[in-house]
Amino acid sequence: MAIKKSVLITGAVATIGLASLGGAALAATESGNSGDSLAQKIAQKFNLDEGKVKAVIQENREEHMQEHKQEAEDKLTQAVADGKITEEQKTKLLAKLEEMRKNRQENKGEFKDMTKEQRHEQMEAKKTEMEQWLKDNGISEEVVESIMPMRHRGHGPRFQ
Repeated sequence: MAIKKSVLITGAVATIGLASLGGAALAATESGNSGDSLAQKIAQKFNLDEGKVKAVIQENREEHMQEHKQEAEDKLTQAVADGKITEEQKTKLLAKLEEMRKNRQENKGEFKDMTKEQRHEQMEAKKTEMEQWLKDNGISEEVVESIMPMRHRGHGPRFQ
């Protein structure tokens, strides 16, 4: 059972790190740092106003983010009802998820100039930090996995 928990938390925390990497890559692409942005390509291909295309993309992203936040909150509410966590732990987890989202936004280019080894070290440090935070707050790995299920092909947690 201890090995299973270790695997769950490692997977969940690794997923958080991958989401940061993916978010940084997406942000770089959309800001034009690595070629034409998706909005530019769509606007050019269909002869549309690029600003309007960007607005639709941003609106869609915000809608999805709100859906994922609500889904996470619903799952945490159920975890409280099931006695897996306390209301205080739920509040702390929601705050932590929001903090992580803001950090991703503020550090979009964080991994851009790092070597593969440096990125790995950075992700390991984040993983260790998250593991300690969970331990300090008495939150089980199963709860984390239930609100941030692993995505296929390394696309990160569903809460973004």
